[in-house]
Amino acid sequence: WLSLRSRRIRRLLKLVIIVLSCCLILYFASIFFKTTSIFFTSESGKHITDEEQKFTCAGRRSGRLTVSTWRNLCGGDVNVLRSSPLYPSYPSEKNFTREFSEFQIEDNKTEYGQTITGFLNPVRSGSYRFAIASDDSSELWLSPNESPDEKQLIASVFVEGATGWTRKNEIDKYPSQISRDIKLRTGSRYYIEVIHKQGEGNGFVQVFLVKSWRHRF
Repeated sequence: WLSLRSRRIRRLLKLVIIVLSCCLILYFASIFFKTTSIFFTSESGKHITDEEQKFTCAGRRSGRLTVSTWRNLCGGDVNVLRSSPLYPSYPSEKNFTREFSEFQIEDNKTEYGQTITGFLNPVRSGSYRFAIASDDSSELWLSPNESPDEKQLIASVFVEGATGWTRKNEIDKYPSQISRDIKLRTGSRYYIEVIHKQGEGNGFVQVFLVKSWRHRF
């Protein structure tokens, strides 16, 4: 009887250890890759007001992104958009600015390219990593300040010799999808831009702010 009870206790302890281990793994994974889209953006030339920085029902702030779209461009590579004589000055749908609670744009049409622009207003200072996911290819640019002229390519959905693409929320398919650590300061404003190209199928692009493992939200 004692032997049976001892075996049951050992099995229970093993189960507790397994559950705790799983919880710890999920906890640290959520710190390293917390893919919550918490971009606080505004229209060009304007700082976000307190009224604009309202909380959504999900508890996130909403912001504004400007979307410009070029239709009837075949292919899924961003270079197709970049080489168009209409890019960047003459989009088919220009400066469609709307409020978003997440940096996620979907389009149910095919063969188009688009740019999404705005300003990032960090709530906390610290080191951050950015990530991008899209169907098809995309590039993520960030400026060290408000100037679009100083933007730098920090992440992309790209594969050499083919058209890159990912599933939604998939940020680990290509090494280029996640940026290096980038220091941001609260009170500062940073120009952010996405270039996205979709070929066949329904397109989307997502941008995530991934906090460095050394910091927590």
